[in-house]
This record gives sequence, structure tokens and C-alpha cells, in this order.
Amino acid sequence: MTIPATMRAVTQTGPGGPEVLRVETLSVPKPGPGQVLIRVAWAGVNPHDFGQRLRGAPPAGQTPVFGLECSGEIVAVGDDSAKSRIGEKVCALVPGGGYAEYCLSPAGLAMPQSAGLSQKEAGAVMENVFTAWFNMVELAGLKVGERVLAHGGTGNIGSTAIQIATLIGAEAYATVGTEEKRRICIGLGAKAAVNYRTDDVVQAIMTATGGAGIDVVVDTVGVGYTDKNIDMLAKDGRVVYISGGKGAKPVIAVSALMQKRARVMGSLMRPLEMPRKLAVARALQERVWPVLGTKIKVLIDSEFTLEQAAEAHRRGESGETTGKILFKVG
Repeated sequence: MTIPATMRAVTQTGPGGPEVLRVETLSVPKPGPGQVLIRVAWAGVNPHDFGQRLRGAPPAGQTPVFGLECSGEIVAVGDDSAKSRIGEKVCALVPGGGYAEYCLSPAGLAMPQSAGLSQKEAGAVMENVFTAWFNMVELAGLKVGERVLAHGGTGNIGSTAIQIATLIGAEAYATVGTEEKRRICIGLGAKAAVNYRTDDVVQAIMTATGGAGIDVVVDTVGVGYTDKNIDMLAKDGRVVYISGGKGAKPVIAVSALMQKRARVMGSLMRPLEMPRKLAVARALQERVWPVLGTKIKVLIDSEFTLEQAAEAHRRGESGETTGKILFKVG
């Protein structure tokens, strides 16, 4: 296969709204040791992409090309010992570069596509499963028989958290903004889903759990639920933050934490140390990959071309999505 010298890729002209996104022609990157080069078929859009756009730059040392996940085919490798992987169909968790025709990935995070998913669905899965598993299972230590609440139950992380929780034998609950999204969450395995626009979330969750409360809250919203998260917790409960949200800094009543013996934690997946990412990859390959497409399904909201990057980001920031927004690249 001949690899071209240049490619189309999405970068930005500076910090700002979706209008700063642009498609430019860049050199195709070359894989170094421990890397593979993927010819991208599909690339996922994630909230962290919006943050990068607003800041105007990626983290230090990372490519200015947007995108943290993709699916496609390995077309080159950085190590001779990995030549057998050329031609392999993979989905990859990448530190940047997914919104492009070619993308570098750490070799260990370019995972074989599951037979249970289409290549399109494979482009929508990596950021979801890595983030949900690491935060809910590794950090918060969700156990069999415990209760977990996922805010934004039809979002990328929320929908995946519901299904992984059910897979490992926990009981899942969710918050949603519409009755249709409530029905979707129930279909994914949630025992109950609360419409935060019409219901008192704390009261509804406490009623749904028979007064027992929630053992683990997975919060993709941030500031808006700070006090409510603690109020809904069972004793020894844990809150794990995947987003800081927007607006004022949250204030937590320390006395409430003490009364619940609560633990509050959070993480960022992009800068997570590679050994920990590889450990998550191994756990996912063992526990999740065999049931992708059956017990773990992928929700897809919409698809765009790279030239429609601004429209894709506007859609993603609308608050109306159900599942993943994708770029059709190859």
C-alpha cells in the first residue's frame, strides 16, 4: 500500500467557538518505536475536544490535530517486530490526531476491532469504555451488588457506564433530560432514570433505591450536582468526576462528606500514564470486548465530514445529543 505524503486534518485558527475549526493539509506522520499509523475510517467527537478548541491549543507536546479516538486500518508500524499488524482493522485511543485521514496511535492502545461492532461503531467506542471503566471500576471500585448513578445517561460516558455496571453485576440508575432519553436508559439496563427537568433528582433516586442511596456517582456534568451527589450517597459512597463543568467553582460541605464517610475523586484520561492505560486495555479486552455489540452497545448520534467540523462541535455542545458524534473520514 502506498501512503501519501499529505493528508487532510482538522486544526484551529485560535481559541474560540466552532467557527475557529479548519481543515488543512499536513504531512502524514511517521510511526516511531511503539507506535502504529492508522488510516482513519471513523473518528469520534468528545467533550474534551471542545475544551481544547476553547483553550486554543492541545496539551504540551501533543499534535494540534483534534481527536482522541478512531477506527481504521494499520498501514505502517514503528517496530519491525510489529509488521504482522499491517492491514489489521483496529479501534484506537489516541492522545490527539483522530480528526485526520491518518493518525498515530500507541501500539498497545490500537485494539482489534470487535466482531460484534461495525467499523463505524468501532470509531465510537474507545473513549467511552476506557473512561467509564477506569473511573467507575478502577478508581471508584464499583462492586457486584452496588448501586451506581450515571448523570447524562444517554451521553457517551453515561450510556457506557450503565451497560458496564450491569455487566459486572451492579445496579444502574441515570439522570436524563427527556422522556425519550429515559426510555433509552431503561433499554440499556438502568433500573430507573430520573428526568432532572421535571423531577426532584435526590428524592426520586432515594425513592427508587428504597432509601438506600447510591454507592457510586459517575458525574459527567460537574458543578450542577455537587451537593445533590452527596445527598444521594449511601454510607461509604464515592463520587467520581469526569467533567468539572462550567460556571462557578463547586462548594462541598465537609460535614456532609464526613457524615457519609464519602470519597470524592476524579480523573483525566488523556494524560493518564501509559502503564495504567495499558492495564485498562487488558481489562477491557478480557471483560468487555467479548460482549461488544451484545451486552455493550454503542449509541451513535450523528455523522459529519471533516469539512463539517464546526457543525459537529455545535451539535456536540447543544446538550441534545444521544450517543456519539462521528466523522466519516475514509
